[in-house]
Amino acid sequence: MAPQSAAQAPDLKEQLIQAVQDGDWDRLSALLESRAGRQAAEALTGTEDALLPMAAAVGHPHVIERMLAAGFGVDDSTHYGITALWMAAFYGPPHALRCIDILLSKGANLNATSKESTTPLAMAAMKGHLDICRRLLAAGADVSVRTNLKGSALYLACQEGHPEVVQLLLDAEAVSALLAAGAGDQLEAQSQKGIRPLHCAASYLRPAVVAQLLQLGAQVNARDRQGTCMMAGCMGAFVLYLPGHALGRSPCLLSSLDHFREGKTPLMSAVNGLTLRLVDGIWMKGGLSMTEKREQVQAATASCEAVLDQLLGAGADPNTRVPVDRVSPLLFAAQGSPYGPYCGILRKLLAAGADLYATDAAGRSALDNARRAAMLSSQHRPALQLLEAAAR
Repeated sequence: MAPQSAAQAPDLKEQLIQAVQDGDWDRLSALLESRAGRQAAEALTGTEDALLPMAAAVGHPHVIERMLAAGFGVDDSTHYGITALWMAAFYGPPHALRCIDILLSKGANLNATSKESTTPLAMAAMKGHLDICRRLLAAGADVSVRTNLKGSALYLACQEGHPEVVQLLLDAEAVSALLAAGAGDQLEAQSQKGIRPLHCAASYLRPAVVAQLLQLGAQVNARDRQGTCMMAGCMGAFVLYLPGHALGRSPCLLSSLDHFREGKTPLMSAVNGLTLRLVDGIWMKGGLSMTEKREQVQAATASCEAVLDQLLGAGADPNTRVPVDRVSPLLFAAQGSPYGPYCGILRKLLAAGADLYATDAAGRSALDNARRAAMLSSQHRPALQLLEAAAR
């Protein structure tokens, strides 16, 4: 009989999983009544198919309530240390708030961290689940916990472009932890990689979040391990075009990318963010028509220019440099991309006082970079003409 029981075990686990996913408590209860069923359920705890976290992920509050009454642990987790509360906060399924209320009423650990040190609040902030963030904060969730992903809940909300969540996390009336630490501390807090919230928002081309952080007092020219927000903003535009244009072609750009973490500003982050966005949305994705590619480029460029407007309007230094190789936003943008020149960005930087004659550590100017780009492709001639006109 033992071999037969062992053979039946995988099938029993599959039945338990299916019952939870379907929200079928009657079926689940019947399976749990047997000793074998209970053992199979316990064996799933600590695996990717842990039952209580699964019930929260799909949003079955009645199943969660009855599982807890049947003896399941409220903080039972997967092999990644992910609890039911984390699952509900991250996925935000139907009835997520009801699931969260049940879990909290049974003593769920608000600040339980996964193996990546992510908390339920950080995940809700990253996904933009405003109501869930409110519920977790009201219950006392710690806003200061740093994740291994990049930073705190605030950082993740900035990265993903959720201004309402950002405001909630910075609202001193709603977040008692910020009353003690001060909102300014949160605004300038750095992630584990040395990135501030404003740098993050600029790099990910989130103009609404950039405007909000600046209004709240974020320092527009602050430098962290990756530089200032201006530098971060500009580099955000350029890295997106890297694979098709720069690899093996532009020592200036490659050197800047190698060293941009040493002194990047929010402005440079914005230009960098544009490039990253285009790589992810166009070059890496593939299968897009020319019309779709043009739309992606236009949308990303518009976001980048909106971020630059916010940063420059707040006093960002257009002549900020990457310390290692002395590359400035204008030097960076003059190289263009395989999808076209950065004429709009160049105009904004020049209007703000960018030094047309500044050179990098190798002695190259913005005009030198534009000439090289125009030699590689005629589509870059408008940028060269723009810079030549500015030089006259």
